[in-house]
Amino acid sequence: MNGMYTKDCLLDSWEVNGSKDKNELYKLLEDLSDATDVIRLRSDNIQMFTVRDISEKSLNGYLHTANGTANTCIPMLSIVDEHGATEDLLRETCKESYMLIRLGNEYFFTTKHVLKTLSQRAGSAMGDFALRNELKIRFPRDSGYVAYMSVVPSECSIMYRKSGNAKKIYAVFSDRYKMLEQYPLIRQMIEGFEKEMGASDLVYYSVNNFMTEVYIEFPEKAKDFQRVYALPSEVVPGILIRISDSGDSSFFINGTTRLNRTVIYVPESEYSRKHTENASIEDIFRFVGNSVFAAYTKMPERFMELLQIPINDPVKYIRAVGKSIDLRKITGAAAETKLIESLVESVNPSMQYTAYDIATMYIEAGADLEWVDVQDKNGGQSRRKRNSDALSKLKNCLTKAAFFNFEKVS
Repeated sequence: MNGMYTKDCLLDSWEVNGSKDKNELYKLLEDLSDATDVIRLRSDNIQMFTVRDISEKSLNGYLHTANGTANTCIPMLSIVDEHGATEDLLRETCKESYMLIRLGNEYFFTTKHVLKTLSQRAGSAMGDFALRNELKIRFPRDSGYVAYMSVVPSECSIMYRKSGNAKKIYAVFSDRYKMLEQYPLIRQMIEGFEKEMGASDLVYYSVNNFMTEVYIEFPEKAKDFQRVYALPSEVVPGILIRISDSGDSSFFINGTTRLNRTVIYVPESEYSRKHTENASIEDIFRFVGNSVFAAYTKMPERFMELLQIPINDPVKYIRAVGKSIDLRKITGAAAETKLIESLVESVNPSMQYTAYDIATMYIEAGADLEWVDVQDKNGGQSRRKRNSDALSKLKNCLTKAAFFNFEKVS
């Protein structure tokens, strides 16, 4: 397949991050959607190849089928010419996933991530046993999975991606799985929002084989808010879209508000759809409109309310808000204490505070919590990466600061 999705993109490590250029994002998603397909078959047709080692002539291991296990060598000529192996795909197979899946006479590369869904088809759960790399553990795991799926067969939906003659399986779902093509869904969702909210800015996107995340803001609607509410800081509405083809997440859209550097969620503006439900893009957008558009004014209206609440003891309220939103569940107790104390130290005794000031202190401080330092695998300098694992919890937590009941603090 020509385009941005090449054989290198099949690797678990592949990821593209960008901003600003929506056409570049759309092209990337279109190529990703074109590369993605689903095979529907019964689980007793799934064969697994446990990798033992590799030589110049062959990839060596054990092929597990419904009839038992056989010592098997896949000729290098076959694995390269017929099944599209590259040096990196072979390295990943022999150093990370340690397995292939065979359907009929065709071998598919895999990711260890596939165990999350494959184990469910095999009547098991992905515990530490499934994730071990030792051959004496992987061998009974793979043979046991195949044995179960042949004795207790079920209808499956196998999600894979392809580039040229190379194919790689990322998930083995039940037959209830419904594919959501990322390109038309995300593009039409963004364009639909623009009809309601005005032109959008693409702030960032992150796309890999397991998760796509897109964050969009609407500066024209922000100007409307400023004309109506005249808040001390500009309130910028946006949407955060998350979708996974590999079972890591449902399709999520959250209405957002950015105050200075920090993005928080708008209460009651979330839409989610599982990959087991049928719905047209038009139906999805209608439901999104009902749950998101109507909620966007909640944040500027709440900020207006907070501006009317005077605070005579800001330190007391900083500590009360900090205790209430329970940041420690995300950051840990030490980081929570450090944040609260830094906010306390920033209090200016000569300044008259309002509830708006206390709430926005927490919201603005949350911007730095969205990032984590990641060490380069090749020994280079660490880099900052958006902390996607904690992002949703953090945004919900910071939203609580805006809706804290300031009038009940004694």
